[in-house]
Amino acid sequence: MAFKFVKNISEKLFGRSDDASISDYDLFMRKFEEAEKNDEKKNKLKKDFGEDFDFFFNVYSSFCEIKKKCKKLSDKNKSLSKSNASLKASLESLSEEYSEAEQRIQLLEKRISGYKKVVVLSRKRITNYGDPIIADCCAYLAQNAAEKAGVNCLVRIVDINESDKEKLRVQLSGTDILIYPGGGLNSVKFNKKVISVLDVLDEVSDAKVFFNAIGILKVDPNPDNEKLLVEILNRPNVCQVTTRGDFPQLKKYLTSKQEFPPEWILDPAVWSGETYGISKNEQSDVIGVGVIRSDIFEANKNDFSPEDVFEMYEGILRELDRRGMKWQLFVNGMKDDFKFGVRLLERMNIEVSEERICSAVVSPRSLVEVISGYKAVIAARLHANIISTALAIPSVALVWNDKMNLFGEIIGSEENYIKPEKLKKSQYIVDRLEEAIRNGYNLNKIDAEKEKTLTTFDNIFS
Repeated sequence: MAFKFVKNISEKLFGRSDDASISDYDLFMRKFEEAEKNDEKKNKLKKDFGEDFDFFFNVYSSFCEIKKKCKKLSDKNKSLSKSNASLKASLESLSEEYSEAEQRIQLLEKRISGYKKVVVLSRKRITNYGDPIIADCCAYLAQNAAEKAGVNCLVRIVDINESDKEKLRVQLSGTDILIYPGGGLNSVKFNKKVISVLDVLDEVSDAKVFFNAIGILKVDPNPDNEKLLVEILNRPNVCQVTTRGDFPQLKKYLTSKQEFPPEWILDPAVWSGETYGISKNEQSDVIGVGVIRSDIFEANKNDFSPEDVFEMYEGILRELDRRGMKWQLFVNGMKDDFKFGVRLLERMNIEVSEERICSAVVSPRSLVEVISGYKAVIAARLHANIISTALAIPSVALVWNDKMNLFGEIIGSEENYIKPEKLKKSQYIVDRLEEAIRNGYNLNKIDAEKEKTLTTFDNIFS
């Protein structure tokens, strides 16, 4: 019975369809035994299993009970071998206890058998933490939508860049629903990787596929990449495609009809506060200034050199100082961005310290925590602005890519997304920041877009 149940767990969690083996059972028991003894490992398992942790810990406890009873039976067989009457009574007692434990296993098995396996793809290893945050928020929204629909599901995040194909097959095997959340699909190399993952998915499952809030740009699309997008988005098992980017451009790539119509929706990271249980510090008086590597504007075909980027930030910081506004530099996790921030401080003869440049961003959650500590934000990374929006922290964006303008448009804050031609006007940028602090966000607009976005998650479990 125990091994049969482990098989069901393996199919749902590890994607296995073969008979459960001793290694499955040992792995399951070992992980929870370690969690029982080590708080750090227990917290990791809690994070991995989410609300299902208590359920699987009960499974582990049931197995432990059975092991103890079997050992007890074995010991009594030895000690009572000379007394047939006592042995018979002992066996009857143990039989009743084992039957009770077996019934508990059956109940747990019945529960797990009704679960849907949902996989959310993610660039898990990237240190620009916007992408992992998208995946975490998408998993959160999918779990909520499943609960709303009364569907039991296990939502797991899988690295789309997994290099071990057999490991990927195991992770995707038996998947019922696959969600690709947010992130750009504007690279030929990356889109070929997406196709290879979807090919593996087709080999090991009959999963439905949902593309959620993908990044689509209209500016100078690569013809080779456009062909790949048509191939990706029109596969037979794709049920819906939504974008956070250019909606008319997306529709050009949809040559077949999906189960649900395409939509222009919010990036899932707009729910980062709820996902991580983090809210803004209402007492803060510090402006967070999100820095970015100096060549990114020029690399994206803007007439804005690396030296222009240094001068832009220098002007912003001096203007904040002139108005008596406290500030701190921060990054979304990228080392090159942090190095730029250090060089910027050195150019301005400002001491490099934690007060002046935050070094605490080491994970997706920590990025949200850092931004939550600011009164307002000026930033060049899209997800610094999206997270600010999620936490109702006023923000001004330093635009180097059209994806930023598109987000400003969908939330009704276009005037706070500063285009390259105005990026050297530091007084104008800080004026916009103070205006954003006074006026806040267009909450009616954002709430309406949230409702539309949540409807697309409801579609997944309808």
